[in-house]
Amino acid sequence: MVRVSAFLVALFAVAACLRSSITGVGPLLAAIRADMGLSATAAGILSSLPLLMFAVGAPASRLARNHGTERMLLGALVVLLLGILLRSEGHLAALFGGTVIIASGIAVANILLPVLVKQHYPDRVATITTAYATIMGVSATLGSAFGAPLAQ
Repeated sequence: MVRVSAFLVALFAVAACLRSSITGVGPLLAAIRADMGLSATAAGILSSLPLLMFAVGAPASRLARNHGTERMLLGALVVLLLGILLRSEGHLAALFGGTVIIASGIAVANILLPVLVKQHYPDRVATITTAYATIMGVSATLGSAFGAPLAQ
């Protein structure tokens, strides 16, 4: 049985935060297009930005070698929070800028979570990785499922 520690709970809480801010956009895309006056092309770009930023932002996780993995994860979460706040501001530039910032924070956190699992739970890597991946999947589903109802 895996010992439940504060660190493990925090790790799972981080995992829960890494998908819903992105997956919640899809069900709201029609409303976002109408509210912001976006073309189909702009809406497509908005939907694609996270994937592009995952590729561009992932190398930033290399900074963990110099600054520590936990510290970099905290930085990634702060970036994620700032992106969410910016995207919620209401202007078109904030929508796109916030999405870029959100995805950058997620990209770094995606790389660092497995590193932390390996560092703190070397004998339970498969179990912990499966658990946090499941939590990310559930939170992504919840973000998609409840995004539209909550927006109304």
